[in-house]
Amino acid sequence: MLKVYCGSYRPYPHELEQLKEVIRKLNDSISDQEISLIVFMELSNGDMDCILITAYGIVILDFKDFQGEIIGTEEGDWFARQLDGNDIPLQHNLYHQLKHQRNDLSDKIDPVRERNFPRIDKTDFRKIGAWGYFNKGSYYSDYQMNLNKIRWFDIVTEDTLAEKISRLRSGYTFKPQDIENIVSELHVRECPEFVASAVQKKKAQKKPVPVKSDRPSDTTIKKDVKKAEQTPDTNESVVNAEETTTNVSEKGTAMDAGNKNMDIIRIIGKMASSNGVAPDDDDGCSLFGIGNDDAISRLRNTYLQKGFSYGDSAEKYVSGPTGSGKSHFINQFCDVARNSGCITSRIKLAKKTVDVSSFYQMHRAVANAIRVPGSTHTGIKHLMTVSLQKKESEYSQNESTKNEAAQFFKYWIDGLENPEDSVNEEFWRVVHKGCLAWSKHDDNTFSYACRWLGGEFDNKDISKALGVEKKSKQFLNTTGLNVNLSLYQLIKKFGYPGTVVVFDEADQGFEGSPKYKKELYSVLQSTINALNDLKQGSVLFMYAVTPDIIESMMDMPQLLGRVSDPFPDKGFDIYTTAPIIRLSRKDKTDDAIIKELGAIGNKLVDLFYSAAADQITTPKEEMQNFVLKTAKETIVNDKSESNRRKMVNIVCKELIRLISEEPTSPAPHEDEV
Repeated sequence: MLKVYCGSYRPYPHELEQLKEVIRKLNDSISDQEISLIVFMELSNGDMDCILITAYGIVILDFKDFQGEIIGTEEGDWFARQLDGNDIPLQHNLYHQLKHQRNDLSDKIDPVRERNFPRIDKTDFRKIGAWGYFNKGSYYSDYQMNLNKIRWFDIVTEDTLAEKISRLRSGYTFKPQDIENIVSELHVRECPEFVASAVQKKKAQKKPVPVKSDRPSDTTIKKDVKKAEQTPDTNESVVNAEETTTNVSEKGTAMDAGNKNMDIIRIIGKMASSNGVAPDDDDGCSLFGIGNDDAISRLRNTYLQKGFSYGDSAEKYVSGPTGSGKSHFINQFCDVARNSGCITSRIKLAKKTVDVSSFYQMHRAVANAIRVPGSTHTGIKHLMTVSLQKKESEYSQNESTKNEAAQFFKYWIDGLENPEDSVNEEFWRVVHKGCLAWSKHDDNTFSYACRWLGGEFDNKDISKALGVEKKSKQFLNTTGLNVNLSLYQLIKKFGYPGTVVVFDEADQGFEGSPKYKKELYSVLQSTINALNDLKQGSVLFMYAVTPDIIESMMDMPQLLGRVSDPFPDKGFDIYTTAPIIRLSRKDKTDDAIIKELGAIGNKLVDLFYSAAADQITTPKEEMQNFVLKTAKETIVNDKSESNRRKMVNIVCKELIRLISEEPTSPAPHEDEV
């Protein structure tokens, strides 16, 4: 039975909606428990959105109108990271906010305990949970704080709330009279209208609205496993400029023509508002590829198909000035790689968010961004979960009985403990323990193993739980490199062709003093050597850099042989294995540049009209004329490769204007006004 009690402060609209969401969830999922909610109550140091009391403990819920990956630690700012990579800041540090609320509530109700139920120990009574309640689809990656030590803290959503409450154990049990005493002495009034309103709203809903979730729920993981099992035809060609959304869906990308994972209109709107910056690493990025099809098709054939099947690894450098399309190129290649069944990891090095001279930090960044085909979720835990379910499913389908399937699955897990050509034996011991824990539903050990594999080698508690040595600071880099290489071996063992790791805006990560660059290039050289020696694993590293970075690398004798073209004046255009992919126009004429920019603009027009035809009144031919005029004007002041971004931005802005202002024709150019 659920009861709701109200305080005196006036809630925000989103707080009311989230409260109703909580009530509906509890009413549906935990109707057999006595639960009391005290909502919108003022305390001495601030307001409480929701205090949830069950027989097994108390939890504070702080309602947050945000969605995405929640980023934050004990110190510093908190924000919600969106699918497009943008960060929306939270007003306060959530850890500090919840900690203060927890202490405030404990001070308020401990006298109630002393007067009415002193049998409950004060230490146990202070074990109050404090959770941030976010919009559906949000999640918190557990590598950021050690939640095994901060057990009172958590991030929950509608999808995870009921399960978290069902696990709530504070070391004591409330009697019904105990809860009544707390409610009475807080001087709040019962508000049955909240329950009635929430339940009535649910009944009025004809059909649930699908919400895109980032959090890997059981249902999502099963879908991801199914997608991962659907390995595309390796002879399938790269999506070309003429293909429509429906064609791409039929070719096996994660985009569904009827229910798109990537909204074309949203992506074009984003490029309109971001000065033409390429869409982020989303499924369907191939749709926006202009002029890259031949290069990416060759890369796919040479590396993803042939090279990975031979067990090869390699590195590539995508070079071009700002705005030339480097980010778009590597994002498009990631999309194609996942459609080919490969694992990808995309790390953005803007503002030097990762120290690329540190193997330890690099591994943590790669592990955190690991992504399986057919899924938008990232991280080691999701990789392990999806891959183990996939393996278990394979044995279940191939063996005649359930017991035989389980036995063969265990044999496979046991084979992970000390495989041939292992780079790091400790890595495989942790993998073995983690896989066994997963098969036995030992969530704690499985979580510890995933955190260690993700880079928490210096965590004393994790190391102790897994029976491995805690790494001191001086050994973090060596361990980081060896574990990173071992990760690519594990991915092969899971049955994926290989791994593609891309570093976007790597030129910013490479900036620094001469001493820093020397250390960095030494790391690059070590990485190259390690990749050449790697066996039983395949990975392609791809860096997006500006030409000046390539020139500085040429000045380093140890790198010269790795970044120079095999034959003078015959680079990637002739030899796919050449290390540098230059996004340059060379000696193109004005007419050729206009034709190239026109192709970019018309591709955007084709996509937009296919996605928003019912919202547009302007004939497509008029937009195509606008594209041609824009291409001609763009090269007047800028003939460099950077004008591609300017072209994209102008065309995207005009396309969005077509549906926002409903013009009868495209906006006039400056020379027509």
